[in-house]
Amino acid sequence: MPGSLESSPLSLGEKIVSSDDILSGRTEILIEHQGAIYRLRVTRQNKLILTK
Repeated sequence: MPGSLESSPLSLGEKIVSSDDILSGRTEILIEHQGAIYRLRVTRQNKLILTK
């Protein structure tokens, strides 16, 4: 059921983090995960893209 509590990330015990908190006013950050570097960036259309 779309919109139900069962489909909510919070119902699975997951934490929601604001992109504003992660990016801190920047349009791009680098994230290290298990030795690999990923780039998280905001597009001109204000979408998020994560690339390796």
